Amino acid sequence: ATGKGRDGSGREESRRHGRVASFEARVRRHDGEYRWFFVRMAPVKDSSGHTVRWVGVMADMDDRTRYEAALSESEETKAFLLQLSDAIHPLGDPAEIQGAALRCLGDYLQSDHTFYAEFDTPGYVTISRDHVKDGSASLTGRYLLDDYRTVISRMLSGEIFVCADIARSQGLTASERANYAA
Repeated sequence: ATGKGRDGSGREESRRHGRVASFEARVRRHDGEYRWFFVRMAPVKDSSGHTVRWVGVMADMDDRTRYEAALSESEETKAFLLQLSDAIHPLGDPAEIQGAALRCLGDYLQSDHTFYAEFDTPGYVTISRDHVKDGSASLTGRYLLDDYRTVISRMLSGEIFVCADIARSQGLTASERANYAA
């Protein structure tokens, strides 16, 4: 099995100095599946104090790790939904509701651009309202779908598209990157 520990420095230091170590490691099983394990290892020393071998135990904690991650994600989602509800509850105007929802979603996703778009005319998309952060330019306007074909196709197929840096994205064509920069 191959281990990739969350606390690799402590594990290596324990080995070098012959001390007991405890850590969590992602271990690949014989079938290729990775699972999280809690590992505790201790040196076995000879009469002169030199480490002659190591003994240890591993406890599969993968289900617990997945449960904790899902619980944390669920709590974050509930907090977002509560914040969203609080923001739009007092509003009555649909445009104000869209604006508040875009702000909340943009903050939650830590996005520079969050927008509401309508595919109102064949071949075009209209961004009627957006939320931008850090002085970024607004994206409101009407756009030719073919100029953004990769992203539009991915979104229409239900795929989530996240791009940390449009200028360097390998998921876009050169012309699409230029269109986003314009």
